Order: sequence, then C-alpha cells, then structure tokens
Amino acid sequence: MITANALICGKKIQLIVIKIISLGYIRDGWSATLLDALLNSLTMASLAAVILCAMMIPFLLFIRLAGLRAGRVSFALAQWGYVFPAVALATGIAIPLIALDNGLRSLDMLAEIPFVPQLFSSVWLIMVLVYCAKFSRFVLEPLSIRMANIPSILDQASAMAGLTLWQRGARVYFPLLKPQVMMGVVILFFEGMKELNAAFLFRTFGWETLPTYVFRLAADNLLQ
Repeated sequence: MITANALICGKKIQLIVIKIISLGYIRDGWSATLLDALLNSLTMASLAAVILCAMMIPFLLFIRLAGLRAGRVSFALAQWGYVFPAVALATGIAIPLIALDNGLRSLDMLAEIPFVPQLFSSVWLIMVLVYCAKFSRFVLEPLSIRMANIPSILDQASAMAGLTLWQRGARVYFPLLKPQVMMGVVILFFEGMKELNAAFLFRTFGWETLPTYVFRLAADNLLQ
C-alpha cells in the first residue's frame, strides 16, 4: 500500500512539474482571474491537507485505544466519503451550513445587529470540508497500517510516563508516522488541486479555481 501510494505521489509530482514548466509558454495569458483561481486552489488544497493530516494522528490514537469497532466505523466513513460524488458531498455540507447561517442571521436581525458576516456558509469552508471528506482515505489507510505495526508496549510505556493523549501523539507517534503524514499531505494537496466537480458547483457565485478556469477556457475553445 505504501509503495503504491509512493508511486502515485511520484506521478502526481511529475505531472505538476510538467504543468509548471508549460506555464512559461502561456505567460501572455496570465490575468487577474487566473491568479485568483490559482490562489484559491493552492490555499484550499493546502488547508485541507494540513488540517486533515494534523487531525489523523490523535484520531488514530483514539481508535487504537478505543478498540476495533471504532476503527471499522472510521474506515467505513472514509470509504463512503470517497464513493460519493463531490457535488453530492458539497451539497450535503452546504445545505446545513447555509441553514445555520440563516438562523444566526435571523437572531441577529432580532437583536438589530446591522452587519452579520457569513460564518459557516463560506465557499472556502465548504470546499475544505469537501476535500477532507472526499480524500480522507488517502491519509487514513497508510497511517492506519503504520499505526497497527507500532508495538503496543509503547502505549503502556507512555501511560506509565504520565503522557496525555496530545503528548503521546506529538512525542511518541508523530516521529514514527512522519513519512506517512508527509506522503498524505502531498497526495491530498494534489487531489485537491485537480478537483473540478465540487468547485464547478460554486462557480455560479463568481468563485473560480484553477480547474474551473481551465475547463471554462477549454469549453469556449480559448485554450491553445
């Protein structure tokens, strides 16, 4: 599994390098819209990769201490998140967040607050949650395999040393899981960079990413 993920990661890095080199040939087509789309894609993919990988070690440590049943549920959720279409995930996440923001806005109107920002229904938050739900299996599988190979005596030793859950994750398990964490960050980053379906759903609100920008140019026969 780790070797397969490493090959996938290497191929994705090679593809990104080729695309970066090819950007030098179309520098005349750079515009503010393209830069904004590129910034959106880079920021959201980076946030999703960092947030998900930072949450995985405490999560897997909890599963390790809770037992096999919690592990089966988490793997089932990760598999279903990958199976569901990105548009369905984006819609399912956006509807309750928009309803929550509308409810808070109604309460603020009763309190006569003039300006209420969107706290939960922003496109950035929705897309980061979609990336985490869609691609969590790419981080969960290699980390769980590596976690299962860690001797259980480390749990007893860290418990006898009086370490908390966060201290165990930072001082004991993170050094052992660091290669898998870095691999998960890279894979999740590239998967988020090329995600089109969920991002295209929000293009009607004037929100652009690099895949939607390229797709629009290709659909209009404007991409050489």
